[in-house]
Amino acid sequence: MTFSEQLRRAIEADPRSRYCLCKESGMSPAAMSRFMNGQAGLTTTSLDAILPVLGLELKPTTTRKRKGKKCRPT
Repeated sequence: MTFSEQLRRAIEADPRSRYCLCKESGMSPAAMSRFMNGQAGLTTTSLDAILPVLGLELKPTTTRKRKGKKCRPT
């Protein structure tokens, strides 16, 4: 499941209305609607605003050691 799908589920599971979530986070209702309908993603500013309102935060799930460069410039 993608991050966007997980976030959509968290928004749907929240007992508050989407309008209320937008008011509390300062996020535009139009941006919320486009995100929930899969028509657009969210900006980092919107994510920074909505995650704490939902009681969520991003954390890495694993720690990886980087070994050299994997990508080469073309």
